[in-house]
Amino acid sequence: MRRDYAETEDGDLLFKDGDLVIEESDEKHVFDIVLSVRGDWREFPLLGLDAVTYKHKVATQAEFERALKEELKKDGYQNVSIIFNGNGLSDFTIKTT
Repeated sequence: MRRDYAETEDGDLLFKDGDLVIEESDEKHVFDIVLSVRGDWREFPLLGLDAVTYKHKVATQAEFERALKEELKKDGYQNVSIIFNGNGLSDFTIKTT
C-alpha cells in the first residue's frame, strides 16, 4: 500500500487542523498512470498509457489490458487484475496487490 499527500477534488493539497493529510494513494497512482501521456513525468519519461487517446485507436481489450499492465509494472505494480465492464475500452476496473 502506498501513501501520499491527500488532495481535494480540485487537485489542491488537503489540510486538516493546519497539517497536510496523508492517505492511501494506490488508486490515485493508477488513475494518474492511466490518464498520463509519456513525457508527463519528468523522472519517468516513458511512463503513461494515455487511455483517452488509446481508446480511439483500433485496439482489442486484450491489447489494452497488456499495455496497461506494462505501464503499471513500471510503477511497481506486479499483480494487476483488469476487469472490463462492457464491450468497449472505457469502462473497466483495476485491482492491484
